[in-house]
Amino acid sequence: MNKQNQRIEGIIQHYEDIWGVDYTHKISKDSAMHVLDPAFRVLEFSQLPDRPEWAYATCGMSLAQDPKPIEIHLFSLKRDRKLVDLLSSIAYGYRNGDAMEVNDIVNFGRPWHKNSICTHGLVSLPYPDGSKMEVERIMGKNTFFYWMIPITEREADYKKNCGIYDLNLLFDEPPLDYMDTRRRSVV
Repeated sequence: MNKQNQRIEGIIQHYEDIWGVDYTHKISKDSAMHVLDPAFRVLEFSQLPDRPEWAYATCGMSLAQDPKPIEIHLFSLKRDRKLVDLLSSIAYGYRNGDAMEVNDIVNFGRPWHKNSICTHGLVSLPYPDGSKMEVERIMGKNTFFYWMIPITEREADYKKNCGIYDLNLLFDEPPLDYMDTRRRSVV
C-alpha cells in the first residue's frame, strides 16, 4: 500500500470515529476531476439519531507531502449528489493553489442547494463535532478537518470588508441556522 492510500485509510478511520461507519464513497462525474489524486473520494455519511444532517467529507483532498494537510466537510438536511461535485470542485481548487485556511471564503460558483442564495462557503473550525474532529495525527503528521459553512455572497463581501469577528456577531444574533437552504442573508 502506497503512502497516499495509507493516508486515505487514516482519514476514513478518523471520520468513522466521529460519524460511524454508515457511509458510501462517491466520485464526482465532472471530467475535470481526473487531475485529483486517483484515491480522492467524497464520503457521504448517513444521518444519525443525534445528528439529522447528512455529512459530506473530502477524503484525499490533501496529500501526504502537504505541509499542512486539510480535509473539509459540510452538512445537509437532505441527501444531495450535487454536494459530491461541489466538494470535488473545492478540492480541485485547493490542489491548484486556492487558499484553504480557517476563515477563508470559497466561491462555490453556484448555489449550495437548489433555490438557495448561499453561493459561498466559510472555512470554519468543526464546531458541531468539537475538537475531536479538528485535528488527527495521520502517518506522523497532523491533518486538519475543517467545516465548510454555506454563506451568501453578501455575507462573504461583509467578511472581506469588516472581518470575521463582525460577521460572527451577525451570525450569533439570532443564531444562524446554517442548515436552512432558504435562509436570508444576515447582512
